[in-house]
Amino acid sequence: MISSWYDRHRLGAIAEARATAWLIEQGWRVYRCVSGQGPADLVISDNDGKMKMVDVKMRPFVGRKNHVARATISKRQRELGVEILYMLHDGTIRWEADL
Repeated sequence: MISSWYDRHRLGAIAEARATAWLIEQGWRVYRCVSGQGPADLVISDNDGKMKMVDVKMRPFVGRKNHVARATISKRQRELGVEILYMLHDGTIRWEADL
């Protein structure tokens, strides 16, 4: 159980670091948000210059092993087309569309 603000942010930082490494392994260029607050944690681009805004979420499996509690995104994130990338508790990384 996550008991404090520090624990939540520490786990979020771990999820973001692992997601960043995974995206780089997948061939994306990764740019991190350094301002702290914003609609996305990362901006990524491919070799053709296609860009995506990505918000990283850490999620446990719920019930069945393949069921994940989906993240709620803000109206602003929807407007901007922010995509959700999950780091699951077993260490796997999955795009929301692939769940």
